[in-house]
This record gives sequence, C-alpha cells and structure tokens, in this order.
Amino acid sequence: MNNISTEKKSQVWYIDFMVGIMIFIMVILIYYQYYGNLVDESEAEWQEIIIDSKSISTSLISAGYPADWTNDTVEILGLTDGNYRINSTKWLQLKNMTYAQSRDVLKTRFDFYLFLQADNGTVLDSAGLNATDPNFLVQTTRFVIYNSSVHRMVLHIWKA
Repeated sequence: MNNISTEKKSQVWYIDFMVGIMIFIMVILIYYQYYGNLVDESEAEWQEIIIDSKSISTSLISAGYPADWTNDTVEILGLTDGNYRINSTKWLQLKNMTYAQSRDVLKTRFDFYLFLQADNGTVLDSAGLNATDPNFLVQTTRFVIYNSSVHRMVLHIWKA
C-alpha cells in the first residue's frame, strides 16, 4: 500500500516576497503618475478650447477690423455691423475664404463650425467643418439679428 503523507512542508522565501511587493508597488505608482499626467493634459486642453471659443464668438459678433474688411484686408474677423446685426457681405466673405484662411484669421489651432440657426432648429447658413467625431467639443451660442429676425449664431470648436 501506498503511504500518503499528510504533512505539508513549505519554505517561505522572504526576499522573493519582498521583491514581488516592491515591483507591484512600483507598477501602481507608475500607473497613477501616468494617469495624473493624462488628466492634467486633458484639463488644460479643455481650458484652451473654452478660451478660444469665447474669444472667437466675441470677435464674430463685432464689426471686425478694419470695419469694412475684405478677405485681403481682414485682421480681426467680425460678422456684424457692431450692433448684433449680421452683415450679409461679411458673411459671404467668410464663406468664400478657404477653411485654412478662416482658421488663420480666427487665430485658432482647433477645428470650428459656425452656423446660423432659426428658433425651430433649422440651420440657415453655415461655414467651417461640420464635426463628425469630435474630441473636446465646446459650443458657444450668441443671439444675432439676421434678415430682420433674431437667430442663434452657434459656434462649435473641437480638437481634431
């Protein structure tokens, strides 16, 4: 008959155990250090997009500089007469710009989409790129007068 021993023998290797614990702790610390940096970067990105959105929308409801700008002379892009009334000539000038030109004039590194919206949600006119899958999308809405009616001027800015 086989004699089965019920005694258990084992050895504890304290050095192996301590090395394992140290490696585990180092991995946890590295993970949280990396994760913390990601959170800081995304928060900074959000803040930059929000600041750009506010700045651009404020510029767009102004008359711009010079007040009677053309695509060749524009320094600050403004679409109104200074009293929240959309100037159709300036709007047409914006639509005739290339996307790269309009981004340069708006002084932003982010993508944008600008549109005029009626009360019922219908888009009356637009300029820029329509976002398909944006990261960090910020929407800014201003009320303007377009064709003798109050409409929303909506600006979307996002990270490409």
